[in-house]
Amino acid sequence: MSETKAHKILIRWGVSPSDQARMIPDRKPGSLDSSTMDETYGKKLEYIELINETLRMMFENPQNVDGFMQMKNFNAPFNGRRPIDLLLEGDVDAFERVWRSLHSVALGN
Repeated sequence: MSETKAHKILIRWGVSPSDQARMIPDRKPGSLDSSTMDETYGKKLEYIELINETLRMMFENPQNVDGFMQMKNFNAPFNGRRPIDLLLEGDVDAFERVWRSLHSVALGN
């Protein structure tokens, strides 16, 4: 997935530029851990696309697809938080937890 596409999805989800930077910080070429950073960066971009595709499976209404990430959810793993709040934690595991939870619901599990 391209970085541009991920940012467009995040904008549709109502994520501010500063929060986007927290979720998927700019890569820093030449940093000591650049290969790990690139891998994590790529995974986050992929999960953004997967989450968006899953939301499209769950909802027909585009407003629900775009607005869901900002709504409080009392089911696990959200426990009263918004799905976007988990992504704002910044680690790739949070992205995976959000996707797995939504994907399970979309599949009726």
